[in-house]
Amino acid sequence: MQSELTNKTKVCAVVVLYNSEKQILNNIDSYVSQVDKVYAIDNSEVIDSNLISSITLKPGIEYHWMQGNKGIAAALNKAAQLALDMGYDYLLMMDDDSLAPPELVSSLHNIIDSDPTIGIVASQSDPSVQRNDVQQVLTAITSGSILSLSAYQNVGPFLDDLFIDWVDHEYCFRLSRHGYRVIMANRIVLSHRLGLFKTKRILGIVPIRFRSHNPTRLYYKFRNSIYVIHLYKKQLPIPFVLSVCYELAVDIAKVTFVEDKKRVYRQAIQKAIKDLLKKKFGKLESKFGI
Repeated sequence: MQSELTNKTKVCAVVVLYNSEKQILNNIDSYVSQVDKVYAIDNSEVIDSNLISSITLKPGIEYHWMQGNKGIAAALNKAAQLALDMGYDYLLMMDDDSLAPPELVSSLHNIIDSDPTIGIVASQSDPSVQRNDVQQVLTAITSGSILSLSAYQNVGPFLDDLFIDWVDHEYCFRLSRHGYRVIMANRIVLSHRLGLFKTKRILGIVPIRFRSHNPTRLYYKFRNSIYVIHLYKKQLPIPFVLSVCYELAVDIAKVTFVEDKKRVYRQAIQKAIKDLLKKKFGKLESKFGI
C-alpha cells in the first residue's frame, strides 16, 4: 500500500506480535495507510490462525512467523533486514498494543529525513507530558518511533542477548556512542497500554496503587538494566544511573511489602543477578515456581 509520503524516501513499519489480541487489527489500521508496507513479525509460540488470517487479508501486510518466541530484538532485526532488502530508508516500529495518531509517520519522517545525524525519532509515550517541542533525549521506547536504516547499518543490529527489556535503551545508547542523536517529538502522542497496576492495602487500611511486573519480566529488567548500564557507564549521566538504581530499589521494596508470591519474585531477582555474574544472557528457559 502506497503511503502519502514523497517518493524520495521510503518508510515501512514493523509490528511485533506475541499472543496478540484481536485489538491489534484496529491498531494496524491506524498506521498501515501511512507507510508503504507493514511487516508483522510473530513471536508467538503457537499461531492464532484466525487472527493471522485477518491480518494477512489486509493489503500492505507481510506476515512472518518466527517459529517461537525469539525475543523483541530478533523480531526487530528480522524486519530491519527485510526492509533493507527491499530498499527502504526508514522503519516505523510498533508494539501490538500501540495505536498511531493520523500524523505519526509524516511528522516523524519530516524530522528524521531532514538530518542524517538523527538515528531515531520517537513520539511521546507519556500522555501527561504537555509539550509541543522537539527535543534531544537520552533514550526512547521503540514503539511509535522511526529508525534510520542507514544508522542501523552503521551501528549494527539490536542486541539479541537481551531478549526483551532494555533492548530499546541499549540501542539508543549505542546510537549516541556512534554520533547519532535520539529525538522526541512531544506533540505526537502514542496511545498504548501503560502496564499492569495493582492495588494493595498496607496494614489492611491504607490503599496504594502500584505498577507490577510478572516475575519473568522482573528477571529481565534486573539482569538487562544492570548489564546495559555497565556497558555504557562511561557515557551515561549520573542522574540517569541513579534513577535506574532507585527504580530497582523500589521494585525490591514492592516485592518485600506489597507483591503476592514474594518467594517467586525474590527467586526471579536472585536468578537475574546470578545469570548476570555468569554472563548468561538470551532467553530465560526455565519458569519460576508459583
